[in-house]
This record gives sequence, structure tokens and C-alpha cells, in this order.
Amino acid sequence: MFDKLNLPALFILSWAMSGCTTTPEQDVEPHNTATVLVGLESVADSGFKRVSARFTSHKSKALVFRVLSDLKRTPLWLEEVDSIETLAVYSNSQYLLRTIINSPWPFRSRELITCVDTSFEPSVTTITIVACSERWPIDKQYVRVDALRSSWRIENSSDSSVSINYRAWLEPQGNVPAFLFNQQLAGRTDKSLRKLLKMIQDSDLSQYSY
Repeated sequence: MFDKLNLPALFILSWAMSGCTTTPEQDVEPHNTATVLVGLESVADSGFKRVSARFTSHKSKALVFRVLSDLKRTPLWLEEVDSIETLAVYSNSQYLLRTIINSPWPFRSRELITCVDTSFEPSVTTITIVACSERWPIDKQYVRVDALRSSWRIENSSDSSVSINYRAWLEPQGNVPAFLFNQQLAGRTDKSLRKLLKMIQDSDLSQYSY
């Protein structure tokens, strides 16, 4: 099962979606779209903002989790992912992953070493992801991201729908200006989560063997 999981790819939305532009910085307020609500929050002692998002699906909680965990399909909605590998399995719900993100020129690609802890309850599945840089040697061809916190919460709602809540914050290291990072974060998160939601809606549990 673990070789098919790529949950840490999901928190890197906050890096991969930041983009690089030269337009003036603007405050991005939470905005409602047809399917996704995205917002940014300030983080104490950091110039990089935290992104939060929520959306709903009428597919099952189990299917939502499987689509989020599908390594092979992640590049279909998150193109910046170059590779993801499982480095260690600690238990059925805890493991260590390495993710490489292709950065837009002129920034170097980022390496993410993350600890993933998944909690399965009858009505809620919670995924918590934090940086665990000290658990894997540095690879000098990449910039190591060592300040990161993220979570996914997949919850059954009373109206038979499933609510998906996502939060992520990281500092991308290197010479990445915070205002450029923050500027594109909400819009790009919205775009990618729309792709993810469509993938969930078009998927079925019969596609998965786990």
C-alpha cells in the first residue's frame, strides 16, 4: 500500500503553486468559486502565508482518500511534482517520504523530506504532514525545504457529501521573495484543486486494489 501513497505531494501545493511573476503584490482575500473556497492567512514570524482551502464531493470518503493517495495520477493535477518515494515505513499510518519539486526558472528544484501521520476514524480521515529534514541526508543538487506544516481533513457531512479541508504553510528556502510566493498562491491553489475535484468526481473505487 505504501508505495502507492503520495500524500506529501499534496502539501507542496503551497510551494508549487506559488509561481513567479513581476506584477505588484496584492492582498488576497478568501474568494468563493463554484466548487472551491481558498484563502490566505498570515503566520507569526514568517513572511510566507498559509493557504487554506475547502471543497465538497458527493463521492465517498474512501474514494477521496484513494485519489489523494494516487502517486501516478498526481501530475495530472499537480504538474510540478517530479518524483515521490517512500523512504521509511514506521507503521500502517506513519511513514517518511521524499518529494522533488521542479521549480520555475531561475529557482533550483526543492527537496521535501516529510513525516506523514494518517488517522482513520469512522467519519473522518486526517492527514498531518511535517518537515523531517533531519531524517535524511542532504542532496546538494536540491534546495532542502525544512520549514513545513500541512494537513488534510476528509469528513462525512450530514447531507451525504464529503467535506475536504486543506491547510499548508512552508518557507521555500533560498532566494524566493515572499511577496512573489504569496501573490499567486490562492489562484494557483484554486486551479489545481479544481482539477483534483474533477478527478475525484470522475473516479470510482473499482479503479483501486487497496
